[in-house]
Amino acid sequence: MDLPLQHHVKAWVSRALADAHHQRLDLARRLPPISVAQRLRRKARRLALSPSGYEQLLRHALAAAADHGERSCRALELRCLLRAPDPLAQLSLRMQVLAAGRDHNGELIAGAAAREERRSARRRAGDPDEVAARLVSAAGLNRALWDHPGLAAEPSVRASMLACAARLESRAVELSPPNAGRLLLAFTNLAHPKQEIRNGAQPARP
Repeated sequence: MDLPLQHHVKAWVSRALADAHHQRLDLARRLPPISVAQRLRRKARRLALSPSGYEQLLRHALAAAADHGERSCRALELRCLLRAPDPLAQLSLRMQVLAAGRDHNGELIAGAAAREERRSARRRAGDPDEVAARLVSAAGLNRALWDHPGLAAEPSVRASMLACAARLESRAVELSPPNAGRLLLAFTNLAHPKQEIRNGAQPARP
């Protein structure tokens, strides 16, 4: 049975795979197969340093789409993120991230947060409460992935992902002050499932 947090990550993985599939289909209408694969791989490489958890998933999904396969190595790497992380490997990663320091690229984090807000606005028709809910959901994904051993990312990228999570949460509070606290509490309880979710707050779907 999926743990609540892994179930949340699974929803985002499904979204990334679907988005990559649609991008491949769109390119295939205009380009020969070899050019489609090159475009997808090039975009995946550009996302390698992104502090957005979703874009980290998307880079693997794009590489998998370039290989035409749900069974490609990149797709299998995504599947690894659906399992609960090994506690000792997770602790080791956290120590590496702390050793990397907190010298984040502010522009990179701001850009990733802005892209997530634009995606959220498109999917939620610009409704502030709905956009805020999706931003909190995206921040929850970042917090689930930054120290996950299954994610191939450098310590500096992981540190930026954690900083980006805080940025997304702050923006959610700005957009919807009455609801943001309940949403953040819901995601705290995903990470600590023994606690009860109060006030009926439920994590938003991607």
